[in-house]
Amino acid sequence: MQDAAGRDLDIITKNAMLTMLDEHQVEQHMNTQLMAVAADHFQVKNTQQTFDIPFDYGFVCLGMRANRTGLDEIERWANANNVKIMNIGDSVMARRIIDGVPRRPQRTGCTGRHGCAGQPRSTTNSLSNLLRIFVMAERITGHTELIGLIATPIRHSMSPTMHNEAFAHLGLDYVYLAFEVGNQELKDVVQGFRAMKLRGFNVSMPNKTEICQYLDKLSPAAQLVGAVNTVVNDDGVLTGHITDGTGYMRALSEAGIDIIGKRMTVLGAGGAATALCVQAALDGVKAISIFNRRDKFFANAEETVAKIRHNTDCEIHLFDLDDHDKLRAEIDSSVILTNATGVGMKPFEGQMLLPDDSFLLPDLIVSDVVYNPRKTHLLEVAEKKGCRTLNGLGMMLWQGARAFEIWTGKQMPVDYIKSILF
Repeated sequence: MQDAAGRDLDIITKNAMLTMLDEHQVEQHMNTQLMAVAADHFQVKNTQQTFDIPFDYGFVCLGMRANRTGLDEIERWANANNVKIMNIGDSVMARRIIDGVPRRPQRTGCTGRHGCAGQPRSTTNSLSNLLRIFVMAERITGHTELIGLIATPIRHSMSPTMHNEAFAHLGLDYVYLAFEVGNQELKDVVQGFRAMKLRGFNVSMPNKTEICQYLDKLSPAAQLVGAVNTVVNDDGVLTGHITDGTGYMRALSEAGIDIIGKRMTVLGAGGAATALCVQAALDGVKAISIFNRRDKFFANAEETVAKIRHNTDCEIHLFDLDDHDKLRAEIDSSVILTNATGVGMKPFEGQMLLPDDSFLLPDLIVSDVVYNPRKTHLLEVAEKKGCRTLNGLGMMLWQGARAFEIWTGKQMPVDYIKSILF
């Protein structure tokens, strides 16, 4: 399928089109119809007026209903033109899966791999090399298993993209949805998930420690960490797992970073921080210095530090983040500094926990568990100081791969997911 200029097009469903119209402030969605496709734009019309939307997304969205006949026709065309078909189930998240769609640039900036609308794209990243057809209508059935994610904020998350892509790639009848949930709603949400027989769900900030009290069982690692990021429902029994630590260490290994037998400094003492500290200690990191403000996590961190000392040979210490002299000294003696808090992501963009850039030396490795934005303020500052940096994408990938295996019993197609997300 091609436009008037002979360029290859993608087809996505009407729901995804309506999401895109929302990006352009086109109202009365349900009365909007696709009128025409031109060489550089397509035209939509509602009861009030006609809109010309620039055709610089790299695809055209047709307001078609995907019936079986339509799907067969699309599949025949795709096979004949060597186009990959991927099925996704969550139309609300469609714009996150389509790299070329701007993600409300007036508020958040554009982070898509192919750039924002109106910005030039390189030939190597042109959509002709990344053709996709999105068909949703027959993706969801009465047998579809539901996986969730509960966190706040949630709209930045790439987990729905990652898992839905993996499910579709392996032909698994699962769908992954994100839910905005904080501590106040957590108990009711878990009860609801149990009643609805969800296969499982991920847990992210700020719920990782709070959720433990609402589960039936915890894995040995989750008991040690005192936090959970993955829950599986086995015949009504909710078991909590923690995969953040293994994801963090695997991400470092994949990046060629070896911290075994060395010293590290960690900012934060929440669930993610605790998980990566426990795994690092178990894997053989020589010493860990944790810095956190004296908040509700500090007392929990003291207990975790005691457990790690008892169960490993790691030298581990907990310090007040406001002790800047100690912070500077510990960073200076470490090979890696890791931010394990949400500072740097929305709504804390442009912030970091370090007082200033003088705490960073050029031979330091600086990593961040945050992956959206891909380059947090901390990583930007560190790069300018000559430090090697690593964002949270790798950790997100590998902790997600383990969660995927817990839910489905199958290995996530990691190389394929890397080609989509990285």
